[in-house]
Amino acid sequence: MMTIHCSRSRLGVLLLILLAPAWTNCGSRQTTTAPTAPTATPVPTPLPTVTRVSISGYVPLTKIGETTQMTATATLSDNTTKEVTSIGMWQRGDARVVTISPSGLLTVVGFGATWTSFVYQARGASITVTATLPGTFAIAGRVREPGAGGLASVRVADTLSGRSATTDSDGYFSLAELPRPQAHLKAEKEGYEPAEVDATQATVDLPLQHVVRLTAGETAKPAALAPNDLSYTVGGKRCNPCRLIRVVVLQAGTLHLHVTWTVTASKLSLFAEGQVVAGATGELTADLTINAPREVPMYLGAAAPNTVPDHTAFTFETSVR
Repeated sequence: MMTIHCSRSRLGVLLLILLAPAWTNCGSRQTTTAPTAPTATPVPTPLPTVTRVSISGYVPLTKIGETTQMTATATLSDNTTKEVTSIGMWQRGDARVVTISPSGLLTVVGFGATWTSFVYQARGASITVTATLPGTFAIAGRVREPGAGGLASVRVADTLSGRSATTDSDGYFSLAELPRPQAHLKAEKEGYEPAEVDATQATVDLPLQHVVRLTAGETAKPAALAPNDLSYTVGGKRCNPCRLIRVVVLQAGTLHLHVTWTVTASKLSLFAEGQVVAGATGELTADLTINAPREVPMYLGAAAPNTVPDHTAFTFETSVR
């Protein structure tokens, strides 16, 4: 390794020339550049999400073949809105009343009332559609069996106007050209208990239950009671949810009833022959005096609302003493 001294040298010019590059660095200090701090990666701003969807359109329609354009609007999390009519999913209720295209064009194919709905990014909205002659009214609804879905081929009649309709495969029905905005509807189907309801709105819920009939001495296990089951008014008292049970008694005597259920938190009562017998801790017993052979209708359910928290299965035992 060569060492260069900074003292004056008597060397010749040639040596000075040769050593000039080293001479220029004599006494210099090496510098070090400090490392640059890394630049923080910016956090991307989240894209706005859909918080609500609304639909609009002129839906009180008055003639077959009439069309109306439906519009769908999405509200975003940044409080802006955008039209999404053609990029979501349109659906309709009763296909016998209206059809709707992917672009939201609604067309009347028959008189009645139904609904149309729209879904975009898991948000949805629906609106009632009526199609009836000017100055008349339309009422629609669905006949269903609790826990099983819609019932097809059920005859639904308005006893006030005499007009009637039959439910489609999903249980939907509609009545149009009614002279007043209300109806008294009666639904009937073989093997089911008939049901009646006063209707003053466009959509009506009409649940029907299977006929439960047994002869005294038999035991039955009907479908479980559910919060969306039927409601009956018995002797001025309401039983809801409730199940109608018909017991055929073939001889006079004392009809003994023993009912047990699995959800012991449920508080069930029996309505029969003018009596209300309350059960406790998952069972009840009752004795009814029957003076002659006949069918005895009775109701099992909740004497107060919200006392059937779950689907409550029960066993209904009968005997004559």
